[in-house]
Amino acid sequence: GRLPARRELDARRPSERVPGRAALHLLSSSGCAHSADGLRCLLTAYSLYENRGWGGIGDSLHIKLARYSFLVGNHERCLAFFQKLFSDCHQPPPAQNSLLREFLHLAAQIAQTSAASSELVASCLPVPVIDQQSVRLFLASYDPSSGGEQKLWDSLQSRVLRQVSAPRSSLPSSRPVSVIQEYIYIEVEVRNPLQVPIQLTDVQLVCTHVPVDADAAHEREDSPRFLVEPFNHVLRAQEKQKLLFWVVPLVEGQLVIEGIGFKLCGMLWGQSNFINLHKCFVGGGGGGQLHSSTAGAGYSSLSASSSASPPASEPSSPADNNAIHVVGAMPLIEASFEHFPEQMLQGEVALLTLRLKNIGHMGLEGISVGISHPHFFLIGGDDSSAAAEVDDSM
Repeated sequence: GRLPARRELDARRPSERVPGRAALHLLSSSGCAHSADGLRCLLTAYSLYENRGWGGIGDSLHIKLARYSFLVGNHERCLAFFQKLFSDCHQPPPAQNSLLREFLHLAAQIAQTSAASSELVASCLPVPVIDQQSVRLFLASYDPSSGGEQKLWDSLQSRVLRQVSAPRSSLPSSRPVSVIQEYIYIEVEVRNPLQVPIQLTDVQLVCTHVPVDADAAHEREDSPRFLVEPFNHVLRAQEKQKLLFWVVPLVEGQLVIEGIGFKLCGMLWGQSNFINLHKCFVGGGGGGQLHSSTAGAGYSSLSASSSASPPASEPSSPADNNAIHVVGAMPLIEASFEHFPEQMLQGEVALLTLRLKNIGHMGLEGISVGISHPHFFLIGGDDSSAAAEVDDSM
C-alpha cells in the first residue's frame, strides 16, 4: 500500500498540474497508505478538486483530510477541514448527523490534550456560523420590548438632534459610555448551515472587567462586577436567526465584551469573538454616524461608519476595540409616545401621551420638555381639561 503512493508522489513535480486520472490514483492510494503518506496523497489530490464545485468529491476529501490530520496530530488542520466540510456539506441529513457526532468526539479528544488545544477548539467550532457583519451594540436608547411607536419616536428624535447639534465632524470622537446597572444589548445573527438541528446551551456574552481602582478591586473580589444571563437555544435545520444578549455592569471601569460563548450539543465550549464593537455601536448618543448597510446576511440595518472618527484615534488592540467605559450612577430617563397617529386630517386634534420613565437609580427633579414645533403641540395633563383647553384655543 505504501509503494504505489510513493511512486505516484515521486512521479509528479510540485509545479506540474496533476491530471484527473492521477488524482483518482492518489485517492485510491491514500486508503491503503500509512497516515502520513495518505495525507500527502489527499493534499495533492485536493489541490486539483478544490473550489471546483464538485460537492460529493469535496465532501469525501474534507472528511478524509480531517481524519488523517487528526491521526498525524495536526489538530489545527483537522479542525479547519471540518469547518470547510460543514460550511457547504452536500451529504444527506443522516450522514450529517453522523459527521457531527464524529466531530464532537474528535474535538473533545483534542481539547483534552492541553489548554492551548482547548482554546483552539473553542475558536474553531464550525457550527453555528456567527455573522460578524450583523453585530449591533445598543445602550440605554434601545428597548427590545418597544413597538411601532418607538420607530416614530426615533425618527422625531433624530430630526430634532440634527437641528440642534453641531456637525459630527466638529465633535471629538468618543467610545461608547455606559452607566452602572444600565443594560447593554448585543444583537447577533447566527446560522445553522446543516440540515439537522443543533442544540446550544449556556449561550451568553463573554466579558471581562478592568476596574478603575486596583485597591477597590481587591476589596470586591468576591462580588460580581457584571451580570449576564445564560440561556439555551435550538437552531433548526438551516435556520438563520437573530439573538439578543445583554450584560449589566455593576462596577465602574472598563467592560470588555469579548464575544459570545456557548456549548455545542452540551459537550464542547465554543467562543466567537467580536472584531470591533465600536463600529457596531447604534444609538445611545455616541459612536459613529448611522447609515444604511447592505453588507452581511442580505438585510438592511443600521451600522456605525468607520469614517465617523479619524483612523489615527481608533484603538489598536482587540480588547480596546470591544471596551465600554462604565461610569457611576447618573440621571437616566426614557421617553416614549403612546398611540402616535400615523395620519391626521387638517384641523383635527389628537391626544398624545408622552410617557416619561425613570430608568436610573436616583430621583429626578425639574424636568423640562422642549418642542421643535411649539405651535403644533399643547402640553397639559391627561385629564379632560387639557382637551377642553385645546378646543378653546382653536
